[in-house]
Amino acid sequence: DSSIITDDLENPFDEIARESKSYDIFVNANQLEKVKPLSPISVFFCHFPNTFRNRHFAVDDYTFIIANSQFTVKWLDKRWNLQPTFMLYPPVEMETVKVPKENIILAVGQLEAGGTKKQIELIKAFRSLRGDYPEQMQGWRLVLVGSSIPRNPYLKTVQNLLKQGSGAIELKVNADLEEVKSLYAKASIFWHACGLGEVNPQRFEHFGMATVEAMQNRCAPIVFNGGGQVEIVENRRSGFLFNSVEQLCHHSHPLIVTPDLLAEIQAVA
Repeated sequence: DSSIITDDLENPFDEIARESKSYDIFVNANQLEKVKPLSPISVFFCHFPNTFRNRHFAVDDYTFIIANSQFTVKWLDKRWNLQPTFMLYPPVEMETVKVPKENIILAVGQLEAGGTKKQIELIKAFRSLRGDYPEQMQGWRLVLVGSSIPRNPYLKTVQNLLKQGSGAIELKVNADLEEVKSLYAKASIFWHACGLGEVNPQRFEHFGMATVEAMQNRCAPIVFNGGGQVEIVENRRSGFLFNSVEQLCHHSHPLIVTPDLLAEIQAVA
């Protein structure tokens, strides 16, 4: 973790810097800002500038700086006073076989220990919809998919929440790629709440590849109105943006009860 290397410490990333001298092109894909490039050509791929400028900062020395969204471009300027050479949206290849859609709301996101993907809030939203519209929600289910490290306290909290009554909610931890593809193919609606209730830009979705994956598979996206998500979803055309759990439910209900509207959003997505 480069952020723990303080000004009074030697730079442990110098070992990588020395190794980079052996190559014609060096690509720093892990945005380690303290790795000085010593190759003739170097590329720094920035997902988000998580740290601040301090001793050993070396991003100025790269031939090319690539950002993954306009959101990241803005924070590159704010935090590091840098402009990227160009912005490159991540490539997404998650297209699946076209199958009939089912009454599935899908959420794909890592079960991070800090809970940044907001699975707990999504569970509350789904339970709220079931409580307000019990008949119209019949047959609909929420499927939460995400990877997790062992002994994850956030995962334990989610599992305990589902024990209180997991009706129509499924949790799939560390699902393999084929299962994830199958769910993308079958799901009708996609939820993504990363950034909800946050003020720290690091805890927003810096781009949102899962949202693009879902749209590639004709899932109608309803995603948080912040970070890179607003560069993906055109509100009320290819999906919906929300700022609260209440708005998430408000946008979801019409899609659930109006098949023509759902099909229209899926097609544009």
